[in-house]
Formats: sequence, structure tokens, C-alpha cells
Amino acid sequence: MVMPQGRLPLEGMRVIDLTDGVAAVAGRLLADMGADVVLVEPPEGVASRRANPRHHGHGLRFATEHFNKRGIVLDLRSAEQRDTLLRLTDAADLVLESRPVGELDALGVGPRIMRQRNPGLVVVSITGFGQTGPYRGYRATEPVLLAMSSVLTRSGAPHREPLLPPGELGGQTAAIHCAFAALLADYRARRTGHGDYVDCSLLDLAVQDLDPGFGMGGSASGGRRLSEQPPGRPDLRFLYPIIACADGHVRMFIGSAKQWRALVGWMGNPPEFSDPALDQMGIRHRNWAIIRPGIEKLFADKTRDEIVARGAELGIAVAALHTAADSGGGWAFAEIRNALAAARSRQRSIAEAMGELGEALEISELIDLSASIALTDSQGARIRSSLVAKADSLRAQQVAETKAEADSATEHMTLPVALLLLGFICFLGYPAVAAISNVGGG
Repeated sequence: MVMPQGRLPLEGMRVIDLTDGVAAVAGRLLADMGADVVLVEPPEGVASRRANPRHHGHGLRFATEHFNKRGIVLDLRSAEQRDTLLRLTDAADLVLESRPVGELDALGVGPRIMRQRNPGLVVVSITGFGQTGPYRGYRATEPVLLAMSSVLTRSGAPHREPLLPPGELGGQTAAIHCAFAALLADYRARRTGHGDYVDCSLLDLAVQDLDPGFGMGGSASGGRRLSEQPPGRPDLRFLYPIIACADGHVRMFIGSAKQWRALVGWMGNPPEFSDPALDQMGIRHRNWAIIRPGIEKLFADKTRDEIVARGAELGIAVAALHTAADSGGGWAFAEIRNALAAARSRQRSIAEAMGELGEALEISELIDLSASIALTDSQGARIRSSLVAKADSLRAQQVAETKAEADSATEHMTLPVALLLLGFICFLGYPAVAAISNVGGG
């Protein structure tokens, strides 16, 4: 089937979204593909609105997880507003919910009631461990998902503590799978006229989706059967080796046979690397002790920039490793230096200069920054004191603002519109009113 030009594949699908946190990624994906996704929030707003990191008071997680959705505020403690929710689901194709197990049932608006009223409806519940079983009431944080899915058995150096991957690799991967499962159920409902209930366990999906590349089996095993591997965390640093060079270190990855042959050519085609069997990643892994010295010799007299440039020409994945000194000590410390320089040039107090800096930072950033200031002298103590005081002031202001917003909440909601590139790099939006008129309509 060919989509008409300018149309998105899910245009015409109506989704009622009762999720927040990582589960909300499922609805975000459907919205990006054209579905009309309506987020249902309590009067105080979902938790991600207030979560750090924030930009001008707006939670960046809310912006990314609920982007492209419309919204409505419903207080489900009210019988009238519970009826409004059911009228919304009466006209929907799909419901996504991530409430604690049994909460919607206790309110009389659970999946069974929704589907009795709308037999063609698909309801998808997204929780850490599913709706049944001994863990059904447990909370699945990102570290818990990564640990229980076996990812941490292969993350980090041998004989050291596991290393958590950045971001929400486990939860977001599972949430995308939830969206896929929802679409399969919707496809069946459209063909048969009968809806369905889908119970999604984030742990189950994290195991299924992450293990091939990151867990106990698949490519993470380095081409070896599990029965051949030693217990504990094996040394898998050769997957993305760090190699010394003339002015520091680089990190690289050689995956395909094409990349390997390009590297061998760069080394001058030494005969010890001419065996065609080395085109296979698993064989190279088993012979890493022989391969690494050849790469170290190649990079020893080259700078990081030279290696990265030549690697790009050859199609080899390689990047320079930068130290804190290379990056100028980080943006926060550069800001501190600038603020102190300004204070000295204008004969102003350090507290005044740090107060100006504090205007641009959120509470969590102020606390992190204050904790990083060494108390080696009175100046350091004054800087830390100023940052902590600013954080306390912001916290009190936010508590007052949150109370005022809750008191004046209506049945319409304001969604901050944001575009963030590569994990919250850039926030480009400001609030845009997204209201639902004709509640319960098509």
C-alpha cells in the first residue's frame, strides 16, 4: 500500500493516553506517526512536568515524552469526570495506560469497563512487571530493568562494579516495543471488529529487546556459546577498545569485514592479519591479544585529530577521548570563571556574581554545582553558600507556583512545545494551548 503524499501512516487513529514516565514514549511514537493522541492529566499535572532537568520551569522529560500530543485535565476522583474519560474511550481506537496495577479498576474505569462499552477498543497496560505475578506491585526503575534483564552482566570492566548505560536504554526500548504491540492489536481489531487487552511488562520486553546486543547472549557473547563463557563479567573492552596515541587516546569500533580490511590496509597489510577468517568479528575477538599491538603501533605517532580524520575517510568508527582539561573543565566551571572574572573587574562581591549565574540554572544544577566547589578557602565556602541559598529560594518559589497552578486548573491544559536533539540538547518551544473541544466526539 502506498501512502498518499503528505499523509502520515496513523492519521485517523484516536488514542487516549493515561501514561507518564518512560511508558509515555509509546504514545509519543504513535503521535509522531500521525495518530491523534490525547494525554489525560490530573489537576496537578503529570509528574514529568515537574521533573528535572527543566528549562524555564518546564520539565524536559515531559516535553520529549508527550511531544505531539493534545491534552485534557480530568480529576478521576470525580464521578462526573470519570464519565468524561469513558466517553473519550468510547470514541477511541486505542488506550495506553501506565497507572499502578488495579488503580483504574478500583475507580470503575478499568480496561474491562472500557471494552464493555467499546468492544472494538484496544487497551494496553504498561507497567514494570506486568499485571500478574509476585512483582506486579513493584516499581521498575531504569537501573532495575538493566540489572534484571542481564545487561549489567556485560557492562563494565572485570572485577569492577557494573556501569549503567546513559539515558533510559532499557525502558525506552521496551516502550517502543509496547507501541509495536499496540499497533499489532489495533490491526487485528480493524480486521475482525473485536478489540483486545495487551499486558506489557517493561522487564519482559527489555529482556527480549536488549539481550541480543547487550545481555547474556547474541552479539554480546563475542561469538562464543554461553556454555563456553566463564561466570562473572568477562573482559569485553575489545568491543570498543581505547587505544593510546601521540596526544591522548581514541576509542574505536571495527564491526564489518569492510571496516576490518580498511584497518588492515591502513596498517600496511601485515601478513599476520591476512587470514580471511579474521573478517569475522568473533574470530577477531578471540585473537584480540594479537591484533591490539598492531593498532597501538599504528596510532603511536599520530594525533587524535589525524586518526579521526583518516578513520572517517576509511569508514572506520573512531572518536577522540577528551579529558576535562580538553573541554575547558566543563560548561559550568567555565561559567564560574566568567562570573568571578566579572566580579573582580567590577569590584562586585562574589555572592552577587554567583547570584547572577544562579539565574540561569535549575535547582538540581545549583546543588550539583555547589557540591563540586572545593572548600579549600573562604572564597570557595562563600561560592557554595551562595549557590545553595539560590537553590533554596528557587525551590520555595516553585512550591508556591505549583500550588497556584493546581488551584486554578481547568479542563484544558497547556503543553510546552519542544524539539530536543539527541537527548535534551536543544529546547526550542514555549507553551501552546492544546485543548479538547466536543469531549467524547470523534
